[in-house]
Amino acid sequence: TLSDVILLENTNKGYNWNFSYEVRKPVSKGFFFSGSYSYGVAKTLMHGTSDQAASNWGNVYTTNSPNNVPMARSNFDPGHRANLTVGYDVRIWKGYKATVSMFYSGQSGRPFALTTNRDVNGDNRGTNDLLYLPASATEMSFNGGTYQDFTNFISVDSCLAGYLGKIIQRNACRGPWINTLDARLNLQLPFKTVKAEITLDVLNVLNLLN
Repeated sequence: TLSDVILLENTNKGYNWNFSYEVRKPVSKGFFFSGSYSYGVAKTLMHGTSDQAASNWGNVYTTNSPNNVPMARSNFDPGHRANLTVGYDVRIWKGYKATVSMFYSGQSGRPFALTTNRDVNGDNRGTNDLLYLPASATEMSFNGGTYQDFTNFISVDSCLAGYLGKIIQRNACRGPWINTLDARLNLQLPFKTVKAEITLDVLNVLNLLN
């Protein structure tokens, strides 16, 4: 009469650390500059993001048994990140002042792996089995395409290409580097009794220019 009888225990496996450095130039003659860099590493067994034990146990990507998953890169592993902020004040006319500023953020892509929708390890969970990438056309049958089509797709990512003939590990690869550039034009109005301003924000300028 019982199902999903799950025993949860504490673990001492897993860790995270982060290094960051920042340089600032105070406002001088209307110019402001700030730049920072950070690098972090996070390793876990599982993330515990669900309020149900069955989900926390059954949704961990694994190459074998979900009862004994290896420590791997966390979904929230930060990797590299660089930020840059630049601002400049411009006097326009009779007390009108505008501030032009830009913010750049560059960061490592999110960790990912490939899974199969078949229950390969027999744990009655069909969404947590990491994918084996065949090393030759004789190891798997392909429908709607060929093994060469498959390898062409995999070879686009150098990380995935390194797992041909292997089972990909949890979060072994990362998405592409992410660049974001935002811009703002801030016009301060010359009111004495109240501070008022008009702003124009352009988010993701690089995509706008593409």
